[in-house]
Amino acid sequence: TTTQTTTTTSKVNMTQYVVTVTDEAGNPIPGVMVQMCNATSCLPPCSSNAQGVVLFENKDKDDYSVKFAVLPEGYTADATEYFFDEGSFEMTIVLKAAA
Repeated sequence: TTTQTTTTTSKVNMTQYVVTVTDEAGNPIPGVMVQMCNATSCLPPCSSNAQGVVLFENKDKDDYSVKFAVLPEGYTADATEYFFDEGSFEMTIVLKAAA
């Protein structure tokens, strides 16, 4: 008889913030380094996956802004900080191709 034990790590009270990065045609852009900050500190930057998604998990619900740490070659962005809509934990940011 074989017994399997599954260990689950509980992430109680964690809030998931989802940032999706696409091009102007709506295609996901992988490899975009995104950083999320509040008024006093920033979380470590994370890279978007093949679906253009960056997931931040944090126990604190706060007014976070998102900015780009590194853009993939061929794309441009200004120094805009993006903010989540009130009550929302998801956003999509559209990058423009470099001219």
